[in-house]
Amino acid sequence: MPSVCVHLMTACILKDRLDIINESDFYLGSIAPDAVNLNGFAEERVRYAAHLRSRDYNVWKQNIENYYNSVSDRRSDFLKGFFLHLYTDIAWDEIIQPGLFDHLVASGYSDSELNGQKWKELSRLDLQLRSDVRFKQIMKKLPKAQCRAVSSVSKAQLDNFRTLTVNANESDNQGEAPHYLGFKAVADTAELAYKYIKDLYDL
Repeated sequence: MPSVCVHLMTACILKDRLDIINESDFYLGSIAPDAVNLNGFAEERVRYAAHLRSRDYNVWKQNIENYYNSVSDRRSDFLKGFFLHLYTDIAWDEIIQPGLFDHLVASGYSDSELNGQKWKELSRLDLQLRSDVRFKQIMKKLPKAQCRAVSSVSKAQLDNFRTLTVNANESDNQGEAPHYLGFKAVADTAELAYKYIKDLYDL
């Protein structure tokens, strides 16, 4: 899975193609499943519940479709963001993460180091994304969104996670450039995620 910043930028790339009206709610929905990580990475069962996740990607995609069919406000901009988050996770894992791990292995990291180094590289990408003028506009819109519960995420969790996200952006300074990842990884992920959500919404 990618970072919150990647999710927000993916949402920004796709907002017009998804006919989003309430961008604030859409952006909040696009980070909602990760709110369970408010105090650091939650245990696997908690993360999986929030993301409707299965280790089998076909089952995960079916879980998303089942949840979509179970909710009455499925076409709200908030839920479009929520479903986009899940498909962004899947798309990233399918087309970006394998190459990133190959790069890390070629750089000399062991299997046990890969996950930690992945997040270090994502942190470097995050700094790059946060400097983008579009990301600064997202940060202005996020506080205006209406928090609500979704999947296993509570309204309070999401509200606190939003505050953490906005404050993290304000406190970040310049840092090292990413070694492997770049905006193309985000754009490619967005394209595949759009294919999945387009099919879900029959767009």
